[in-house]
Amino acid sequence: MSIFPNPSTGNATIVCQLNGKDNGNLQVFDVNGRLVLEQRLLVSMERQKLDLNHFKNGIYHFSVTLKDERLFNGKLVLTK
Repeated sequence: MSIFPNPSTGNATIVCQLNGKDNGNLQVFDVNGRLVLEQRLLVSMERQKLDLNHFKNGIYHFSVTLKDERLFNGKLVLTK
């Protein structure tokens, strides 16, 4: 699992291979822990685009889950 470019200027790509038949869920949180984006990750797509142009500059934490089991956590820096 990876997200690039990092830092990002507004658009990013998330790369993940979800094992099994179930879709995943991406959640992005701001530095205050508020959920700012929730997006479904499709099993059929290895690369998925994220549009972060409406977000303010800063550090965002993200989490990918599959069937309520956390698979990956990371951070993304947004600089425009």
